[in-house]
Order: sequence, then structure tokens, then C-alpha cells
Amino acid sequence: MAPILKEIIPEIEHATHFIRNTNLLVSVGKQVYTEDEYFWAGPEFFDVFTVAGVFKNFSSASHVHFEVVFPFDRYFQLTGNDPKSWSSNYTYSYVKLYPQTDMKQVNEKLVTLEKELTVYDEASSSILASV
Repeated sequence: MAPILKEIIPEIEHATHFIRNTNLLVSVGKQVYTEDEYFWAGPEFFDVFTVAGVFKNFSSASHVHFEVVFPFDRYFQLTGNDPKSWSSNYTYSYVKLYPQTDMKQVNEKLVTLEKELTVYDEASSSILASV
């Protein structure tokens, strides 16, 4: 969803998405360790979550807790999942708007986009993406 939002809504400066995972076995040279929390993230991740310094602890109010970020494309190479599929709900999407953006206009565009991209399937009582 994030790349499509950026493509369709001009008020979006950067858009990214990520999948949060846990317990990854990592090897660097001869050193092997388990990474407790890590992300598979889109190319604009650090444009949305700008790194201004190194921090020790994340806020407990945030669900963005990670030690390592890997490229989202690599996730799809390893899993074989379709990167264009809209059939999952485990991906988080974030956008960064240009300064002085009118949120009301962006929200209206999001509502319109939702109506254009989704179809309600009465037989299964679920919403289907039409992309």
C-alpha cells in the first residue's frame, strides 16, 4: 500500500512499509547471535523515521522497536511471497507528508482511494483489494 499511496497522493513526501519479526539467527564472520526484534523495511524507511542519533531505549508507547533493519525486497526473495499482494495484514505502512499539508484533504483522498481499491464481498463478509 505505501508505494501506491505515494504514487497517488501528491502530499506524501515519503512512504514506507515494514514487517516486524523476532528471533533471527544472524552470523557476522565467526560471530553468531540471535536478533530479538528486526524489521524488513521499504527503501524510504529512514526517510520516514529519520535517524538523528543513536538511541538506547525506545518509547514503550511505540510499536516500532527494532535492533536491525533488512531490505524489504530481500524478504520476498527469501519467502517467495508476492510483493504486490494485498492479501496480508502483517505489514505496517507509514507516510511522511510535506510540511503545511492539509490533513483534511489527505484524509478525503484516502477515503476515496479506499472506495476505489476495495470491494466488499457479501458472500464471505470480507473486504477484498481490487488491485
